[in-house]
Amino acid sequence: MARVRTNVLLQGVSGQIGEGLVLRRARSGTLVLSRKPTFGKNRKFSPAQRAHQARFRAATAYAKEAALREPIYARLAKKTKQPAYNMALKDYMHPPKVTAIEVCGDAGQAKKIIRVRAEDDVQVTRIQVRLFDAQEKVLESGEAASDKAGWWTYTIQATFRDKAVRIEARAYDLPGNEGRLEIEV
Repeated sequence: MARVRTNVLLQGVSGQIGEGLVLRRARSGTLVLSRKPTFGKNRKFSPAQRAHQARFRAATAYAKEAALREPIYARLAKKTKQPAYNMALKDYMHPPKVTAIEVCGDAGQAKKIIRVRAEDDVQVTRIQVRLFDAQEKVLESGEAASDKAGWWTYTIQATFRDKAVRIEARAYDLPGNEGRLEIEV
């Protein structure tokens, strides 16, 4: 692979040259001259590869629209010197992660607080909390509120006869991806 630094003849050129060479522009802006990739005519994709390709097609469709619609992608793009499209594509491909759930007191009592910490490469838009009993019945569910310091809080609304034995938190980002975490209490 050869890198072309400054060449007046190749300025603005990209694509295939002859039968076996490809000239493309890297993210850094440099031109890269490489051998044309070869693929077998009978190449078959695995189910996981097909699923990834479908997910990537959905991500590109989202990024084309969201790069124009969501100003947060443009703000982040200015900091990283990448297009807003790339930021939206990355956001679609990386779901949020719930990293911690803390229960302040007894999870079966009203007015007790559940704190949830979640992270995303762009923004966590909402967090849903659900409390389950021993028979896997949902005792209560609702939206947590952000405290702007990275934690989201949910206040238990009712006192339960059966104690909550499991708490589940689901975090969502701008594209609608979901990340979740469960704890036993």
